[in-house]
Amino acid sequence: MFREANVRWAGAPFLRWCWRLIAAAALVRLLLVGAFMVDARFAFGAALPGDAFYRTHSCLTAYWQAAALARDGAINLYDAALYEHHTVDGFGIDAYLYPPPFLLWPTAAALLTDNFRVARVGWFVVELGLFIWAFGAVAAWVGGRPGARCLLWLPVVMTALPVLLGLQMGNFHLAAIALAMLGMVAVEEEHPRWGGFCISVAIGAKLFPAILLIVLAGRRKPTPILWTLGWLVAETAGTLVLFGVAPLKSFIAFQLPQLFHGDPAPWEAPGLFGTVNSSILGLALKIRAVGVPIGPVAASVMGWVYAVTLSIGALAAGVMHAKDKPGEAAAEARHSRGDEERLRSAQAWLAFLGLASMAAPFLPDAYAAVASLWLLALAGPARRSRRAALAVGFLVLWPVLPSRIAVPGFEHARLTFTSVAQLVLLAVAGGVAWNVGRRRNARPASSIIG
Repeated sequence: MFREANVRWAGAPFLRWCWRLIAAAALVRLLLVGAFMVDARFAFGAALPGDAFYRTHSCLTAYWQAAALARDGAINLYDAALYEHHTVDGFGIDAYLYPPPFLLWPTAAALLTDNFRVARVGWFVVELGLFIWAFGAVAAWVGGRPGARCLLWLPVVMTALPVLLGLQMGNFHLAAIALAMLGMVAVEEEHPRWGGFCISVAIGAKLFPAILLIVLAGRRKPTPILWTLGWLVAETAGTLVLFGVAPLKSFIAFQLPQLFHGDPAPWEAPGLFGTVNSSILGLALKIRAVGVPIGPVAASVMGWVYAVTLSIGALAAGVMHAKDKPGEAAAEARHSRGDEERLRSAQAWLAFLGLASMAAPFLPDAYAAVASLWLLALAGPARRSRRAALAVGFLVLWPVLPSRIAVPGFEHARLTFTSVAQLVLLAVAGGVAWNVGRRRNARPASSIIG
């Protein structure tokens, strides 16, 4: 793969030097963010230095506080009152909204250090390492020219604000996507135990990576599904041993009903949630903001239709993949198609991960574009007529506007930009998902995004 990358630059020395400059700039940018993570007073290094909200917001606070509360035997970890008006090292504490098995990982961090600042740096390093590892592993697994192209896009993707902000705020979204992709590569390489573990950790944190189990079910691959479920059971058992039944009981009885029944808060504050929310609910709020009469009930129906349609699409994609490589012909077909076949598979995983993340009630625009940016990096060879579309996709998804909270009166511009960005998210991921859900003799998936 590295040889392929060198070959691509052999006849284009100017582009090679441009790439080296971009890679150097990316390294400097990551070092600056790293310096900010070490000392939050170094505001210049932040992903968005001028935005006080993003500089003082850390999703890790919720994980840290919830793990401490669980260890202390709190009755309901999902009670927002336990987090409101509390701070840790100058950061306001977020409410905990994650499944109980996720408590294992901040608890493990707390075993290594009782200092939140140290944990924040360590969490950043681990998540950054996971994302780079997964990006490189997928590129290496795809191999050949497609893998080389993907690897060359790494500096651009790593300096995109959705990636930098996700890392800076410590949200597990990036790590969940990275682990899910590592798990699918492991499954393809016939390592179902390791693959199941990676996917289970992703599901135990964010739920939406469970869409990959539907893809695997369509492909008639029960072994990695069973390993994933087995690991989830083991992780849940671990939380029961460490924290008792209270976290699981409160999640089932308190948190899940809220997720299914919806929260009235977005409809009471549509300006905030409509622009910073890139989920399907956020899209409904954006539609209402431009004058279309849509309410909570219609938005809920819209979300359920989306979720069912996406699940059917994931199953269809898996079935078509299985039909294309029956029985003993699988290895031969895989060898003959090689890089292009693996490219299509990686694109499909990312597409469904990106689309499934939008089914959540709230998907912050700060890091919503991660999967689609990775998809653009995995784009196949582009004809001239499609290079402009590829460039526009990067230009729209690469930035993130300052938050409404930090810039009052900026809502109209945010609504326009975030609406366009969300439509691009849907177009990139949805285009690939639609194509892979059809017969494999259809045009290549790469043509959708390149």
